[in-house]
Amino acid sequence: METAKLRWYQDGFTPEDFTEEDQLIAKTTELFVKQEVAPKLSAIEQHDYAAGRELFGKAGELGLLGIEVPVEYGGLSLNKKVAGLVAEKMGFAGSFSVSYNIHAGVGTLPYVYFGTEAQKQSYLPKLASGEWLGAYALTEPNAGSDALHARTSAVLNEDGTSWLLNGEKQWITNAQLADVYVVFANTGEGMTAFIVERGFDGVSVGPEEKKMGIKGSSTATLLLDNVQVPLSNVLGKPGQGHRVALNILNMARLKLAFSNIGSAKQALQLAVAYGKVRKQFQKSLVDFTMIQEKIANMAVSIYGAESAAYRTAGALDEALQAVDSSDEMTRRLADFAMECAINKVYSSEMQDQIVDEAVQKQSEPPRRYSLF
Repeated sequence: METAKLRWYQDGFTPEDFTEEDQLIAKTTELFVKQEVAPKLSAIEQHDYAAGRELFGKAGELGLLGIEVPVEYGGLSLNKKVAGLVAEKMGFAGSFSVSYNIHAGVGTLPYVYFGTEAQKQSYLPKLASGEWLGAYALTEPNAGSDALHARTSAVLNEDGTSWLLNGEKQWITNAQLADVYVVFANTGEGMTAFIVERGFDGVSVGPEEKKMGIKGSSTATLLLDNVQVPLSNVLGKPGQGHRVALNILNMARLKLAFSNIGSAKQALQLAVAYGKVRKQFQKSLVDFTMIQEKIANMAVSIYGAESAAYRTAGALDEALQAVDSSDEMTRRLADFAMECAINKVYSSEMQDQIVDEAVQKQSEPPRRYSLF
């Protein structure tokens, strides 16, 4: 491990270090979920796209879509820690939290980190306001974990003025809602990232996937049939799309960790609320030592995931300070690939454990004990 990286880890960040302003942003997110998202969860689960777009518009008005977008492009210029705090609170929003994380993460950050000045001015204000929604198209039917061996191709047209994209991208979150996609295709120089607008000729979206869960987030196939993409819509350098893909995915893994932490906290709160009113043998469930042990272990697991995620976010913020070039920024982001992956795996396993324990404490649907 490099000496510089060791320095970034010396002063670990904890949630107790958040400022009063940070806490106000967290409270704003909580109120948004409670007052705006919760009443529309049923509609969202039925793929009511109008309801989803309305929520994104309101989130944009509150600044929640532009946490990491620079101020000059309509954002708040805040850091990974605050972005994590917002993602955590948005974890209470069910399927909408998935749509939110995709838009605010992989749907927006590629422009922040790898976009040209013209690309930033063109797309970031729309994405930060919620006027446009973003998506990220990497996975293909034959390229999942081996995403860099995708078959989607991009070739220059005869006069060399634009790229022609052909291929199929699978399981694209926000596919039906998105106005613009970050699409990865193979060129003669290797994997390249492209900005593809929904309105380009040849762009179409397949039907919604039938999923076991998270039904309220749009998931569909993106089809590209001789899509003509301007040369100016190459994101990053030609043949260097893997740098965009891998670094943005690392950031997405960390954001998912925060969302999982928020969902786990919600499950714990629901379990405790139910345990206080459910009685057996003239005692509330929370008065039984076995239940108390379960609740304590749930809290311990959440604390561990929370501590690791915020420490990583704090280290990332320090590492990205005063970065003066795209290449240096890419190197520093890559330094945290392992930490982001660890957080994603641990928080996902933790969430599964917490939800399983919460369900075991309840013998009936806890509708009367909803946090909303």
